[in-house]
Amino acid sequence: MSARKEHLQQLPFTLLRYYVCTLPAMAEAGRRRHLSFEKLSPEQRAPGHWYHFAGDPGLIEVRGDGSGQWHPDGVLPEGVDKSYLVEVPLIDAPHLLRDELIAAIDSDEQAASDAQLKEVREHVTELGSPAGEKHLAVEFQRVLSTIADIPEEKLRFLQHAAKQVLRRELMHGRATGVDAAALLMFHAVAKQLAQTPDILLAVAGQMASHEVSSLDELASVVIRDCWNRGLQEQATAALDELRQQGEGVIAQARDTSSVEGDPRLVLPYFYGGLLEALPYLLACYDGYDTLCHAPCAADEKTRYMKRRNTSEEKVVRLRDALLHAVRDRDLSELFSRQAFLRALEQEGKLDQVEDFIHDLIDLKFYYPPLFRSVLMPTRNSA
Repeated sequence: MSARKEHLQQLPFTLLRYYVCTLPAMAEAGRRRHLSFEKLSPEQRAPGHWYHFAGDPGLIEVRGDGSGQWHPDGVLPEGVDKSYLVEVPLIDAPHLLRDELIAAIDSDEQAASDAQLKEVREHVTELGSPAGEKHLAVEFQRVLSTIADIPEEKLRFLQHAAKQVLRRELMHGRATGVDAAALLMFHAVAKQLAQTPDILLAVAGQMASHEVSSLDELASVVIRDCWNRGLQEQATAALDELRQQGEGVIAQARDTSSVEGDPRLVLPYFYGGLLEALPYLLACYDGYDTLCHAPCAADEKTRYMKRRNTSEEKVVRLRDALLHAVRDRDLSELFSRQAFLRALEQEGKLDQVEDFIHDLIDLKFYYPPLFRSVLMPTRNSA
């Protein structure tokens, strides 16, 4: 089987990874914004602009080096020329779930016999709905409340719940990246409190009893509860550990040095690794954001804001990489880039070749490092 055909057969899972990576509504909106952005002129899409998408309150700043920042206040800072602001009208786009993901599953020849695809088809339509989010939170709290008030047992359950949602529920369309982030945070906080059993049980009791509408909301409650109990050091340490773990998962996904055969066949595993990493960084962003709003000293607030912003930037890069996988479902973008790089090489623009490959692999995470040889096969075989 060719790598291209193998890639196309992964389409339902390619769509699912992006659909669940944060929240379904964010996936739908993000894809529509991307398609709308692609309708702009090349000059308007170039770095160094500010963007306002119709219907969004904030502005997106894209600096000359390609890095960006979301400005929720929607106000162009003093001194920024208004000519740098680009208004982006939203276009109509196919519905990601109804028109693409479900359609891809229903048209898949193996769907009738593939247990995972059948499970995805059964559950994914409820994913991210208010009722579905509430159900997940209530079920988690119900089970947690049945665990004996023994610190080791509470900790073991929270570890199991985090692993279960990350390794199975997320990959089967039964939970979102935001749900997984919350469960990772609960376990990370509990680990930090393991040396103070009474406090661990008290915080676990708050997890089990506080009425919330989603696991994400409960995560904010837990961080605030830690702050109110004077446990900000433990909460911060938990978030720092999650950030390190997330970076480790990204490194593992990018490490394909032992792969033999056609490198394109590793893409499903690479993107699966990015999906697994994303909830760690989401947990960090949400946790640091909650701490930013706590009554802390100015230097502490600055520290939390910096960690929140760096976590958000990584979340955006991972989410964009999973969207790229959807766009490149038939590898047409890969083939186009290969042709573009060959043309640059023939023109002797080797620095531009290196910069372009570095941007795709090391900055955007569109491909694993192994793809240097795929993007420029002639140069790497010389």
